[in-house]
Amino acid sequence: MKNIVRFLAVVVIVASIAGAAGCSSGSKPVGSAMDRAVSIMKLLPSNVSDFSYYDFYMLRTDTNLSAEWSSMKQQTNESERALLQKIDGYGGVGYMILFFLGGGSTPDQLMRISSSNGSYSYGGCKVNTYANALSKVMVNDISLYGSDDEIKLCIDAANGNGTSLYGNEDVKSVVDRLPGGYTLQIAVGNESAPVELAGVLAAGASITKQGSIKVQTNVYKFNSSDAAQEYVQVMNNESQDETVHIDMTQDGAFVTEVMTPVTATPTPTATTALTPEPTATPAATVTLTP
Repeated sequence: MKNIVRFLAVVVIVASIAGAAGCSSGSKPVGSAMDRAVSIMKLLPSNVSDFSYYDFYMLRTDTNLSAEWSSMKQQTNESERALLQKIDGYGGVGYMILFFLGGGSTPDQLMRISSSNGSYSYGGCKVNTYANALSKVMVNDISLYGSDDEIKLCIDAANGNGTSLYGNEDVKSVVDRLPGGYTLQIAVGNESAPVELAGVLAAGASITKQGSIKVQTNVYKFNSSDAAQEYVQVMNNESQDETVHIDMTQDGAFVTEVMTPVTATPTPTATTALTPEPTATPAATVTLTP
C-alpha cells in the first residue's frame, strides 16, 4: 500500500497566540486526549471539512513520547516553547481558526497579540475584536481565535444552535472507532479524495506509541458496504510498502487500517484500541499577529 495516510495529513502548528476572557474562566482540562479533541469538535460547525488535533499534554507527560516532545521543542523558539508548556491541546481547521486548551494558565497569561479594539456580547460570550476582522473568545475553557464570522459559528455550535462537527453522525462514528492518540485528523466528504476512496463519507487517523513503536490507525466510513469492500480489494491489489505492516478489516461500511513498522510485532486485527500516524508528519511554525 502506497500512502500511510491516504488523504489525511496531520500538520503541527505552533502559534504564538491564545484566548481572552469569555464564557468561562481558564482551567486545566480533564479527561483523555480524545476527550480534549472531542470537546473542540463540539464547538465546530458541522460544515467543517477537515480538523486536526495535537495533544501537547500527552507529549509532555508520556515518557514513550519524549523523543517526539524533544523534536517539537527543537522546532520552536524560546517563547513558543514556553507556550507549549502551558497548553494542553491544539486544534485547527485549516489556517483559519485555532483552538487552545489551557494547562493551568489563564487566557490572559497566554495572550500575545495586539490590544483589542473593542468587544461585544454574542450567545452569552464576550468576544474581543482585533484588526483585520479577527476575534477571540473563550468558550467552555477553550480559547478560539479566528474571523468574526467563524467565531460566531463556534458559539452557535456550543449553544446547540445547529449541529456541531462531532454531532455529524458520520464523523462521530469514525471518531468513536479511533484510539486516543497524541494526534488526531478528521476529513469529511470525498471531493478531494483519491479515486480508490470513492464513496467515502468521513475518514479519521490517530497516532499512538506502544513502547518504542508508533502505531497508526486509519478509519474510513463509506456510503455502502460494497464501496468499503471495493476499497479493500483495491488496496490489497496494490504493491505493498515493505517498511510497514498493515492490518485491514472491514465492518460493513467501515474499513479500519492498523499500521506498524515491519520490525515491530504486528498489532492484532481489531477495530478498537487502534492508532494512526503519517509516515512523516509535516511540521510548521506559524505566528499569527493581527
